Amino acid sequence: MKKILLPLVLLQMCISHCEAQTYSSAELDINNIKARFFANGTMFYDASSPNLINGFEAPKGSGKSTIKTGRLWIGGVDDATQLHVAGETYNQNGRDFFPGALTTDGAASCIIGEDSVYNKVWKINKSTIDTFIAVMSGTLIIPGYTIPEVIINWPAHGNVSLGEDYYLAPFGDSDSSGAYEPENGDYPRIRGDQALFFVFNDKCNIHTETGASAIGLEIRGMAYAYNCPQDSAGWNNTVFVHYDIINRGSFTLTNSYVGVWADLDIGDPLDDLIQCDVIRGSFYGLNQSTNDAVYMANPPVQAIAILNGPYQDNNQLDDSIGIGANESLNGLGFQNGVIDDEQLGLSRFITYNNSGINAAQADPVTGTDYYNYLKGNWLDNSPMVYGYNGHTSGGGTIPANFMYPGISDPLGWGTAGTPQAPWAESININEPQSDRRALGSSGPFTMDPGLITPLDIAFVYARNPSGISASIQTINTIIDNMLTGLPYRIGFTYYPDSTSDCFSLINGVNESPEYLKTVLLYPNPAQNKLNISTEEKLTAYSISDISGRIVISGAINNKQHFETEITSLSAGIYYLRLETEKGIAVKKFVKE
Repeated sequence: MKKILLPLVLLQMCISHCEAQTYSSAELDINNIKARFFANGTMFYDASSPNLINGFEAPKGSGKSTIKTGRLWIGGVDDATQLHVAGETYNQNGRDFFPGALTTDGAASCIIGEDSVYNKVWKINKSTIDTFIAVMSGTLIIPGYTIPEVIINWPAHGNVSLGEDYYLAPFGDSDSSGAYEPENGDYPRIRGDQALFFVFNDKCNIHTETGASAIGLEIRGMAYAYNCPQDSAGWNNTVFVHYDIINRGSFTLTNSYVGVWADLDIGDPLDDLIQCDVIRGSFYGLNQSTNDAVYMANPPVQAIAILNGPYQDNNQLDDSIGIGANESLNGLGFQNGVIDDEQLGLSRFITYNNSGINAAQADPVTGTDYYNYLKGNWLDNSPMVYGYNGHTSGGGTIPANFMYPGISDPLGWGTAGTPQAPWAESININEPQSDRRALGSSGPFTMDPGLITPLDIAFVYARNPSGISASIQTINTIIDNMLTGLPYRIGFTYYPDSTSDCFSLINGVNESPEYLKTVLLYPNPAQNKLNISTEEKLTAYSISDISGRIVISGAINNKQHFETEITSLSAGIYYLRLETEKGIAVKKFVKE
């Protein structure tokens, strides 16, 4: 399809307008974290609003921060081998992302002036939707009730007269009319107890930050959080972001990667270390010592987890969990009996210093620089190698996909199936004090025109009074809960289609507390056999390890009690998932 080119005068108007404006923002503040998101997709801090500091305040009200800023990076190669990249750091050179939706005609045009309509972040609480639904259904009478502005103006539809998609922000269609009509009971659909919705793209302007060719992406973002004070160490210290990344252009990108870049600053930005956890698909910022100039004694740990990423290219297989080109340790849908539903997790992790002594490990400048980092390469196009500082100048020779994995890659997934000795960042690599940047990415995958690429990430904060190691363990437990069973698969769906609440998120059950009590699991810890009893008839079960891998599964044939052999399992923590006539429950047990 032929591209529609804007007249030069309109393009100049767009460039001038997009560069000059300040971007609107809003804060998630319903739990223990206060996190700011901007209409152009920037997380936490944006150069257009320099007075809005501490954009990821942890804990809320402390004036302290563990992340300075975060950005989305995306890159790939078209059929003519031209590189296309969209990414930003601190906007020293300009912008690659702008507010607004794009046309759906394959031209991925940015409508002049429309970005001002989308220079907004829509913020809404679940309680607001609850009240609205109750009033409109007649179950709640509130004299003088008026529909809240955010419900009336929810961006459910794009401007089709300008070529935008008719359906934009998710909504509940009470009368099945296909149109968003809040006066008839239609309501926003959100995730969590509080959500922010925003739409941005990489086509409103030329890419002055990376200098690379645009892709034509429309990105719909929803940041959200849960108010779970009873889980103050976990869900109440977590912020989630869901993206739908849509290729509105006319060309296919191959060898595509999508990544989450962050400047992790645990209080004082000059005394941090970085590490990653391969099995959990996450990376962490932590203090070098037990004392920080800002947080003082026992400083916190900040993690960023890629919960699920792009769909792996179809290959007519149900790919397995292990070592190989079509296998994964941290993705979703692997070895689950379903063909071609696999989603990539954390595929690469790299960290660098903003003023590194090695020019190949410094801030990216060009589109090629950004793409190299997405692929896990250095700026000189050399591959990351295992050990020391990850560069061949440090003496390493074994290509690696994950930097500073510690002991989290016991199978050697990131080193072609050959396990390596533990590798953690050391303060003795000639840069004992430096400002770390971190990038976790998923790929490679193919991004066809019209393809919607999902991405779910979580920002998990923990500060355990027992110290940094205990904080890391707290985070690991929370991420295990997110990645295993119902807390992820049902708890993160859009409300009110889902019945998730804090109890179900913490305990991993999509039912009431009364239902959970009817499921008995014993002995726990167990050695050879595990007994399960419930008041409801059981139909199927599966046991997963902490990486989410199903290790035992089977049918139960409508019994209310059964016993399963677990002698073959290694010692550790496992999750039992039960399917019953009533619903689904997930319970944790320990194999001794």
